[in-house]
Amino acid sequence: MRSETITWEGGEHEFALSVPLLVALEEKSRDKSIGAILQRLELSYLQNSHFYTISDIKDTVSLALEGGGKEKQEAYNLVLGIISERGLYCLLPTAYGILGNALMGWPDDEGKPTAEAERNS
Repeated sequence: MRSETITWEGGEHEFALSVPLLVALEEKSRDKSIGAILQRLELSYLQNSHFYTISDIKDTVSLALEGGGKEKQEAYNLVLGIISERGLYCLLPTAYGILGNALMGWPDDEGKPTAEAERNS
Protein backbone atom coordinates (compact mmCIF):
# COMPACT_ATOMS: atom_id res chain seq x y z
CA MET A 1 0.00 0.00 0.00
CA ARG A 2 1.37 3.36 -0.98
CA SER A 3 0.96 6.38 1.24
CA GLU A 4 1.21 9.99 0.17
CA THR A 5 2.10 13.13 2.07
CA ILE A 6 -0.58 15.70 1.37
CA THR A 7 -0.92 19.30 2.47
CA TRP A 8 -4.57 19.89 3.27
CA GLU A 9 -6.77 21.87 5.67
CA GLY A 10 -5.22 20.06 8.64
CA GLY A 11 -1.59 20.66 7.65
CA GLU A 12 0.79 18.13 6.13
CA HIS A 13 0.07 14.46 6.84
CA GLU A 14 0.49 10.96 5.43
CA PHE A 15 -2.63 9.42 3.89
CA ALA A 16 -3.23 5.83 2.76
CA LEU A 17 -6.24 3.59 2.18
CA SER A 18 -5.43 -0.12 2.26
CA VAL A 19 -7.96 -2.72 1.17
CA PRO A 20 -9.06 -3.34 4.80
CA LEU A 21 -9.59 0.40 5.26
CA LEU A 22 -11.54 0.58 1.98
CA VAL A 23 -13.74 -2.26 3.25
CA ALA A 24 -14.23 -0.36 6.53
CA LEU A 25 -15.21 2.73 4.54
CA GLU A 26 -17.75 0.69 2.56
CA GLU A 27 -19.20 -0.75 5.76
CA LYS A 28 -19.69 2.76 7.17
CA SER A 29 -21.44 3.87 3.98
CA ARG A 30 -25.22 3.84 3.72
CA ASP A 31 -25.10 1.87 0.46
CA LYS A 32 -22.02 -0.27 1.18
CA SER A 33 -20.33 0.63 -2.13
CA ILE A 34 -16.90 2.22 -2.52
CA GLY A 35 -17.84 3.08 -6.11
CA ALA A 36 -20.94 4.95 -4.97
CA ILE A 37 -18.88 6.92 -2.43
CA LEU A 38 -16.37 7.91 -5.12
CA GLN A 39 -19.18 8.84 -7.50
CA ARG A 40 -20.87 11.09 -4.93
CA LEU A 41 -17.58 12.80 -4.07
CA GLU A 42 -16.71 13.22 -7.75
CA LEU A 43 -20.08 14.69 -8.69
CA SER A 44 -19.98 17.00 -5.70
CA TYR A 45 -16.44 18.18 -6.45
CA LEU A 46 -16.58 18.50 -10.23
CA GLN A 47 -20.12 19.89 -10.45
CA ASN A 48 -20.01 21.96 -7.27
CA SER A 49 -23.07 20.09 -6.04
CA HIS A 50 -24.03 18.35 -2.82
CA PHE A 51 -24.40 14.63 -3.54
CA TYR A 52 -21.98 13.65 -0.76
CA THR A 53 -22.92 12.47 2.71
CA ILE A 54 -21.24 13.65 5.88
CA SER A 55 -19.70 10.22 6.37
CA ASP A 56 -18.42 10.14 2.76
CA ILE A 57 -16.09 13.01 3.61
CA LYS A 58 -15.49 12.51 7.34
CA ASP A 59 -14.82 8.78 7.17
CA THR A 60 -12.70 8.90 4.00
CA VAL A 61 -10.33 11.47 5.46
CA SER A 62 -10.27 9.93 8.96
CA LEU A 63 -9.56 6.41 7.71
CA ALA A 64 -6.90 7.64 5.28
CA LEU A 65 -5.14 9.49 8.10
CA GLU A 66 -5.29 6.29 10.13
CA GLY A 67 -3.81 4.41 7.18
CA GLY A 68 -1.06 6.99 7.04
CA GLY A 69 -0.07 6.29 10.63
CA LYS A 70 -2.28 8.43 12.88
CA GLU A 71 -4.00 6.79 15.83
CA LYS A 72 -7.71 6.24 15.18
CA GLN A 73 -8.93 8.74 17.79
CA GLU A 74 -6.31 11.33 16.80
CA ALA A 75 -7.38 11.12 13.14
CA TYR A 76 -11.06 11.36 14.05
CA ASN A 77 -10.50 14.35 16.36
CA LEU A 78 -8.41 16.16 13.76
CA VAL A 79 -11.10 15.77 11.10
CA LEU A 80 -13.93 16.75 13.46
CA GLY A 81 -11.96 19.80 14.59
CA ILE A 82 -11.55 20.99 11.01
CA ILE A 83 -15.22 20.38 10.26
CA SER A 84 -16.19 22.33 13.39
CA GLU A 85 -13.91 25.26 12.55
CA ARG A 86 -14.15 25.48 8.76
CA GLY A 87 -17.12 23.36 7.71
CA LEU A 88 -17.46 19.98 6.05
CA TYR A 89 -17.27 21.24 2.47
CA CYS A 90 -13.65 22.36 2.82
CA LEU A 91 -12.65 18.69 3.11
CA LEU A 92 -14.41 17.62 -0.10
CA PRO A 93 -11.35 18.07 -2.37
CA THR A 94 -9.20 16.12 0.09
CA ALA A 95 -11.67 13.24 0.40
CA TYR A 96 -12.20 13.05 -3.36
CA GLY A 97 -8.48 13.15 -4.12
CA ILE A 98 -7.57 10.55 -1.52
CA LEU A 99 -10.26 8.05 -2.51
CA GLY A 100 -9.78 8.51 -6.25
CA ASN A 101 -6.03 8.03 -5.98
CA ALA A 102 -6.36 5.08 -3.62
CA LEU A 103 -8.59 3.31 -6.16
CA MET A 104 -6.89 4.37 -9.40
CA GLY A 105 -3.28 4.88 -8.37
CA TRP A 106 -1.35 7.85 -7.04
CA PRO A 107 0.29 10.00 -9.72
CA ASP A 108 4.05 10.12 -9.91
CA ASP A 109 5.98 13.37 -9.43
CA GLU A 110 5.13 14.45 -12.98
CA GLY A 111 1.40 14.00 -12.48
CA LYS A 112 1.13 10.76 -14.48
CA PRO A 113 -0.46 7.63 -13.02
CA THR A 114 2.11 5.18 -11.68
CA ALA A 115 3.09 2.22 -13.87
CA GLU A 116 1.15 -0.07 -11.54
CA ALA A 117 -2.01 1.98 -12.01
CA GLU A 118 -1.57 1.90 -15.80
CA ARG A 119 -1.16 -1.91 -15.77
CA ASN A 120 -4.36 -2.30 -13.78
CA SER A 121 -6.46 -0.08 -16.04
